[in-house]
Amino acid sequence: MNPALRIVDAAVESAELPIPNGWFAILSSRELKKKAVRPVRAFGKELVAFRGDDGRVTVLDAHCPHLGAHMGYGGKVVGDELQCPFHAWRFDKGGHCTHVPFAKKLPVARTRCWQVHETGGLIFVHHDRTGAPPATPPPDLSMFARWTRPIEDRSEYRGHPIEAAENVIDAGHFVYFHGAREPAALDFSANGATASMKTAFALGGLLSGVTAQMAVELYGPGLLFVRTKLLVDVVVITTPLPIEPGRTLFRMSVVAEKPRWFPLFGRIAAEIIRRRAAYDAKHERAIWEHKVYVPAPRLSSVDRHIQPFRRWYAQFL
Repeated sequence: MNPALRIVDAAVESAELPIPNGWFAILSSRELKKKAVRPVRAFGKELVAFRGDDGRVTVLDAHCPHLGAHMGYGGKVVGDELQCPFHAWRFDKGGHCTHVPFAKKLPVARTRCWQVHETGGLIFVHHDRTGAPPATPPPDLSMFARWTRPIEDRSEYRGHPIEAAENVIDAGHFVYFHGAREPAALDFSANGATASMKTAFALGGLLSGVTAQMAVELYGPGLLFVRTKLLVDVVVITTPLPIEPGRTLFRMSVVAEKPRWFPLFGRIAAEIIRRRAAYDAKHERAIWEHKVYVPAPRLSSVDRHIQPFRRWYAQFL
């Protein structure tokens, strides 16, 4: 038998994966101005995010513990606290009730407070199904502070966040979605909550003879970078957010270096990559929308990095 067609014996069954634990971007910084309040649907829950007078972001469970009003709709910021739109109860950054109009005694009331980290124009929260504190530090995107302003593209798909991550280490699909002449050569490695991959593939068509190279870095289940070069370094920052079981928000932010010889070229390069990435992602999402997750897939030798990737990803499930 041709070794390239060697099949791993495995039962083909579909399964629903749980929402993973880890850091996830719920909003861009631009979506939450000072004193603004935003409702957020994530992890199968209703959340509310607000930015106080001090500029810091707080994320709470959305429903007021008094009579259940959703504080993301009509709530307002008073100082560094959130005021419920129904009876004007106020909650501080820890989710504690600090003020109840006309009450002679302050009731003991609290709503859950989520751990928040804002970096690189994105607002991350930590999700854990058991409520455990983060086992890993939050992501750091400060290295892109002097790069171009992020160009964002986002959409939703029916499926699990793992689809967006597993897609980048799937060598075979580079032929059918990214114009490669043959499956990509991959080098996958994992270290704790992070993983990385380098890939190179020869392009066909009008770009025949050109070798595309990409470096991928994964930080848990909610953040991955795809770094490529178009005279300058360009990075696609992907942050899949589980909205609820079986539904994911797919957000891409593209940034690029600003070359001294022509700073505007960084913006041009980022837009070129964004358009290509958005085009490819649109067609890939059409696959993700209708596929199932096969926990014990039948694989060929081309797929040698699928199982190592899945073993790494399993720590977040």
